[in-house]
Amino acid sequence: MRFRFFVLLIFFTVTFVNGQHSIDSLTKKLATAEGNNKSELFNALSKAYWDIDHGVSLKYADEALEYSKTISYKPGISKAYLNISYLLEEGGLYDTALILEKKSYDIGIETNDKEIQANSLRRIGNTNSKRGNYDVGIQYNMKALAIYRELKDSSGIAYCFNNLGINFRDEGLNDSALNFLIKASVIQHRLGDNSGEASALNNIGLIY
Repeated sequence: MRFRFFVLLIFFTVTFVNGQHSIDSLTKKLATAEGNNKSELFNALSKAYWDIDHGVSLKYADEALEYSKTISYKPGISKAYLNISYLLEEGGLYDTALILEKKSYDIGIETNDKEIQANSLRRIGNTNSKRGNYDVGIQYNMKALAIYRELKDSSGIAYCFNNLGINFRDEGLNDSALNFLIKASVIQHRLGDNSGEASALNNIGLIY
C-alpha cells in the first residue's frame, strides 16, 4: 500500500509540474504559429489538458480539427480525432470514440502513414478494453505493437506494453501482465518518461 501511494504521489506531482510547464511553452508558441505547426500546437495543447480540464482540452481539439481541415493537413486531423476520442472515452461514449479512432486509422491507410496507423490501432484497443472487451483490446494493441517495432518507436512500444499489461491483469493473467509492465517501465525509464514509468510501476503495484 505504501509503495502504491508513493508511486501515485510521484506520478501526480510529475504530471502536474511537467504539464504546467508544457502548457505555458505551447501557449507562447501558438501565438505566432502558422500552417502545420499551428495544428500541431493545437493538438499538443489539447493533450496537455487531458488530465487537467476536459473542457479546455476539447476546445483545443476542436480548433485543431477545424484548422487542420482548412489547410488540408491530414496528420493534424488524425491527432484531433484521437484527442476528441480520448475525451469521449473518459465520458463513457465508447461507440462515438471508436468512430473517430477508425476515421483516424483510415487517414493512416490513405496517406500510408504507419505512425498514424499504429496510434489509431492502439487507441481502438484501449477503447475496447475500457468497455470490457479485453481480447479485442489485446488484438489491436498487438497490431499496433508490430508497427511500432517496425518503426523502432520506443515510446509507442512502451505504451503498448503498458496497455497489454493492464489487459492481461484485468483478465487475471498476472504473470503475463507483469512481463509487459516491467518491460514498459524499463523502456520509459530509459527514455526519461517519468509519468509513463510511474504509471507502469503503479500498475505493477496493483498486481501485488
